[in-house]
Amino acid sequence: MYKLYTVWSDENSRKKVSDRLYRDTFNIKFNLGFGMPRSDTCCICDRGSEGVAQHRSRAESAFSAMKHDRKQAVKNEGIMYVTFDMQKTLPLRKLSTSISFYLRQLWLYNIGIHMVMKNETRAYFNLWSEDEAGRGCEEVGSALLAFLDNSDFGGNLIAWSDSCCGQNKNFFIICLWQYLVAKHRFDVIDHKFPEPGHSYLDSDRHFA
Repeated sequence: MYKLYTVWSDENSRKKVSDRLYRDTFNIKFNLGFGMPRSDTCCICDRGSEGVAQHRSRAESAFSAMKHDRKQAVKNEGIMYVTFDMQKTLPLRKLSTSISFYLRQLWLYNIGIHMVMKNETRAYFNLWSEDEAGRGCEEVGSALLAFLDNSDFGGNLIAWSDSCCGQNKNFFIICLWQYLVAKHRFDVIDHKFPEPGHSYLDSDRHFA
């Protein structure tokens, strides 16, 4: 930027300041910064419309509640805390050859489940390809049921997921929770959802 400034000064017959003065002026006088563009940002926050303050307040409240639930699971033996989410679809095989971009890819699906209990914290993955099943509410329910069958836990379940209606926030998952309570697998099941656009969950870390 300083080099561009010197070129502009020469073209406009302006006296140039030193590199140090230019840097100090830019860093102190201007409220500007540099960074990589963010990905998967919140449309409400980006739009800057009315109600953003309340929206962000609800997001902070959800993160606080999530943190509180996680601590409760660590302290109490009768509570299991889980977050679950579906990873973005992955192409098989992933090739650098340009022609592969125009060919039909075989997609791999993955549901990640992050579990916290008093003496255990683990990550579970349930993977399948698109020729075996889709990625709707039935597949999510099957993955959750397989995970809970393997965990062999009874008590109170606190589950967090995003508000995707096709996968997590729907009548099928409610029926799954009702089935587990009716079978006396759990005493209480709380399924909670963070504020849309701010649904960063513990299970998302494992996808990296």
